[in-house]
Amino acid sequence: GYVVKADGLAAGKGVMVCHDRKSAMAALKKLMVDNSLNLDSANVIIEEKLIGKELSLFALFDENTYLPLGSACDYKRIRDNDQGPNTGGMGTYSPVDWLEESELQKLNDCVFPALHQQLKAMNAPYQGVVFAGIMQTAAGPKVLEFNVRFGDPETQSLLPRIQNDFFNLLDLCANNRLQEVSKVALSPDSVAHVALAAQGYPGTEGEAVAKGDEIKIDLPLSGRSHWVTFAGTNLEEGKLKTCGGRVLGISAMGPNRKEARAAVYDKIKFINFKGAQYRNDIGK
Repeated sequence: GYVVKADGLAAGKGVMVCHDRKSAMAALKKLMVDNSLNLDSANVIIEEKLIGKELSLFALFDENTYLPLGSACDYKRIRDNDQGPNTGGMGTYSPVDWLEESELQKLNDCVFPALHQQLKAMNAPYQGVVFAGIMQTAAGPKVLEFNVRFGDPETQSLLPRIQNDFFNLLDLCANNRLQEVSKVALSPDSVAHVALAAQGYPGTEGEAVAKGDEIKIDLPLSGRSHWVTFAGTNLEEGKLKTCGGRVLGISAMGPNRKEARAAVYDKIKFINFKGAQYRNDIGK
């Protein structure tokens, strides 16, 4: 197999995992000839296809040190069982409970110091969030990507678990004082998050992404253990309507992943709009 990637920003939709030469050629045509993602560049990158479980690690960097923030798992494909094209992210959960805490610590100790030292060596100081995409393969962990931002929607499941004053963490980061914090305090609870997307999303299967459909929400937007996050929405004459691909998401917290997952799917049935699509297997 092959991985064909758009060489440029593609809102999380520029990666195509191809199982054979035929599907790789189709991906090349889609990106280079049809320009289905409306990119400025027709260049592509062809990469090795890796097999394994994915996870995301987060840290704050300043010029002097780094501070791990926690872990999450993201689901990129549009449909259950990782079927269909890649999206910006259809759901997530935190923490990564299928790795022991010692294993996660080992990954943090391997990935972030090396990046921090390399930035220093390049005289490229950075202050802010670093997101590392990791795949656990049979040959060991592999870094898929670094991003200088929070992941979406990993953020929605990670941030609620951070018990520190988050503004204070960012202030320390901006002022090169992260060494004043020995460790970020994370809730032992789990958070699951599910994204609801508009009909036609992600727009790479020949159907336009629907807009202008009214959204009905028959539950409080936030509660003790759940909350709704808006993205592709618009308020028109007092009515909430869709205006983007991933319309909104709902998160729920529970003592473990199973209960967080049950809570989020219990609430999701109270949110409706025409053609709404979401995955049923987040955190399963």
